[in-house]
Amino acid sequence: MSQAQSLTRPRRLLFYVQHLLGIGHLQRAAHICQAAIKAGWDVFVVAGGKPIAEINFGAVHYLQLPVLTSADANFSQLVQVDGRAIDDSIKQQRTTQLLHYFQQIQPDVVLLEMYPFGRRQFRFELIPLLDACRQAKPTPLVVTSIRDVLVEKHDMNRHQWVVQQLQDYVDHVLVHGDPQLITLDQTFPLTSQIVNKIAYTGYIAPVTEMQGEAVDPSPSATTPQQDILVSAGGGAVGFELLQLAQAACHQLNQQPEHSQWRWRMITGPNIPQQQYDQLKKNCPANMDIESMRADFFQCLRHSQLSISQAGYNTLLDTLQAGCQTIWVPFANETETEQRFRAQRFSQITSFPCLDQATLSVQQLADTICRLLSQPIKPHYSIQMDGAAQTIQQLECFLADDC
Repeated sequence: MSQAQSLTRPRRLLFYVQHLLGIGHLQRAAHICQAAIKAGWDVFVVAGGKPIAEINFGAVHYLQLPVLTSADANFSQLVQVDGRAIDDSIKQQRTTQLLHYFQQIQPDVVLLEMYPFGRRQFRFELIPLLDACRQAKPTPLVVTSIRDVLVEKHDMNRHQWVVQQLQDYVDHVLVHGDPQLITLDQTFPLTSQIVNKIAYTGYIAPVTEMQGEAVDPSPSATTPQQDILVSAGGGAVGFELLQLAQAACHQLNQQPEHSQWRWRMITGPNIPQQQYDQLKKNCPANMDIESMRADFFQCLRHSQLSISQAGYNTLLDTLQAGCQTIWVPFANETETEQRFRAQRFSQITSFPCLDQATLSVQQLADTICRLLSQPIKPHYSIQMDGAAQTIQQLECFLADDC
């Protein structure tokens, strides 16, 4: 596809992002947007999930489509924000709005989060967008943005459909991972058919002084300090882990030497209200519970130990923060991504990866005591400047200099 650049305005990025269950897609997109703005781009985010006020995109143009989300953790169907099933009218409304945005923005780059590797349920609006991209003059660059690990699928026809979509519509695929650690072919079996489109950016993690930026190590007046920070990502599928951690806190409080530990639990904004209320009701005196904090990363930096699932963003946050870490990845019959990632990172850091299906309160309590009494000092090298590298890659693609 050809690309003509305007010399009279900043480069324009249209970033389509649709989160369904967790909030990691939004957080990763926010880091990329911040890097693009820093590089002088004009950024337009078109979002189709529930807005999360605590996620900072920076000075972007934030365009909200009618909200759609997943009915359950198995992504069985799309539903509207009030739980009603979607119909043709809502599909048409979103498609019309998306195409209007595209025509108004006239982007140099259209960046698609996940599609076609994921978000296949949204092809009703994305294929019309991609057709519009092909017909536009000048033709925008179309780039797919994916995380390091894809959800395991066994339908080879589905994989072939992905390849065909990429060949028909997409110029490049940016993999936000480090190929020295995990490569795309480990979770996408037809990688050899698209190898000419793939570029790795490194992991997208919070910027720290390790990347040449000054970061104040002291907590702000509003950033709490705690010994143990328990979190569950977006919160939609974290209740079992939160219950286990709360039970471990109760058990450890029976021992005087451990009862002085200060705990903080961040449930995630998508936790059902009934579950949140139950956790509040059973909350030990030395545990604070909140749904979300905008300064989550700073909270990690001022914790001795993190207990979390192993979503992309949370896992990288814990490593960048430098605290001790216990990963308890979310997994079910269709979601294998977190377990794959956590096991691989556990191998190189020595931080424990625990299986939630077999995890007992006693095992979790013992692991907490071990890490706080004998901290692990991991030695590893992982590329973590993925947001800045993403923008550099896009500029390289536009200049046809890669």
